[in-house]
Amino acid sequence: QLEQERQALLGRQYDAALRKIYDELYELNFTQNSYRTVYHTTGKYDCPPAEGILSEEVRNISERIIHPADREKFLRLFDLESLRRAFSSGRDCVAGEIRNLWNDGAYHWASLTIFPAAVPEAGDETLLCFIMDITEKKRRVELERRNRFLERQRLDDERYRIILRQTGTLVFEYNHQTKARYYSPDFLARIAGRYDERDLLEIWLRDRVVYRDDLPLLERLIADTRSMHGNSTAALRLLYRDGRYRWSKILIAMVRDLDGAPKLTVGTVNDVDEQLRKCREIRRRAEFDELTGALNRHAFEQAAMHLLSEHPGGNYALIR
Repeated sequence: QLEQERQALLGRQYDAALRKIYDELYELNFTQNSYRTVYHTTGKYDCPPAEGILSEEVRNISERIIHPADREKFLRLFDLESLRRAFSSGRDCVAGEIRNLWNDGAYHWASLTIFPAAVPEAGDETLLCFIMDITEKKRRVELERRNRFLERQRLDDERYRIILRQTGTLVFEYNHQTKARYYSPDFLARIAGRYDERDLLEIWLRDRVVYRDDLPLLERLIADTRSMHGNSTAALRLLYRDGRYRWSKILIAMVRDLDGAPKLTVGTVNDVDEQLRKCREIRRRAEFDELTGALNRHAFEQAAMHLLSEHPGGNYALIR
């Protein structure tokens, strides 16, 4: 008698522990194609009748309660042949995470776990299906994922700012879909012009930011940017806020959507004035004699050959 009472107490404790973990428990009898509710949480789930025909109710639940994106997964979970293969391969259970409809009218995440039931050897093929609410778990996972993403984004932004600072790169951006424009703070502080809703290249043209001799290069840059290739680069003299024109390298890239329509235009400006002047000085020293100021032999021959190639078919005399 005491042993029976002890076993009954253990059973009640086990049942109470399970109820704290799982919300629903169903017995699935595949031999008789039937099911019955073992226990149920009141007022939470949009549940089926306490018992009924298994195949019909699985189909009914998939259409009425399960989120459309999870219906195929739900039906595969209750496929008998798949369950048999899983258990015969040594698996203790088969589980899946499904969004199902609650009484509050919203879809929530739930974990479905199916175990073989302990039945006599000659008994019906019976399984147990436990259902557990994992909405909070999913919310925590999504929150952690979002926090990791934001942290990666923060680090990427920090690296981006460090690179811009170290290289002196100025950045501009135009979103063709939202019509939003962005200029890095240093861009507005250094490059002359009134930056309003106009296109950047139009501002440079109308506000005389580009040196007049470089206007043909600007027009070609505009044409290249609007082409299907969408990537263009040029070296132009731009007017800076200090009132000086400085050689600057402009790189513009256009991103298009799947239909080929412009999506995003991103560009950079780098001050290469000092670098370019140094290169030209090195070239001048290499090509001209320091004492006479005349071209050296190699530079003279190169210039002469270039002129001859532009004026073929004549007789010329070269005097150095």
